[in-house]
Amino acid sequence: MNSKDITIAVLSTTSVILLVGLLVVNVMPSPAYGAGMAAKAGKYVVTVGVGSTNNEEYVYITDTSSDRIGVYRFVGNRIELSAGIDLAELKQNKNSKSKTRPSGRSSRGRRP
Repeated sequence: MNSKDITIAVLSTTSVILLVGLLVVNVMPSPAYGAGMAAKAGKYVVTVGVGSTNNEEYVYITDTSSDRIGVYRFVGNRIELSAGIDLAELKQNKNSKSKTRPSGRSSRGRRP
């Protein structure tokens, strides 16, 4: 066997390996999920999540200056606003509920 035959064998083997790699990458693509990832830019915090039905993907955008969250849903090729949440309103409701609790101790439960 001369050096020409060895060179042809090496190049043929390399091309077959590259062809198999190309087919594997293109035929069996796996989706890249970034659930739980977050990024902060100025007054905004952005995080992503994956829904359990219909392969829905969500983007949560929080505006820290106005205390609002926008939830956007990706379904197929569409983007739609799924929910808008006002955190300031939730805080006010929580504070008003905590003020209406009875201040006396209950007779039930543990005693010190």
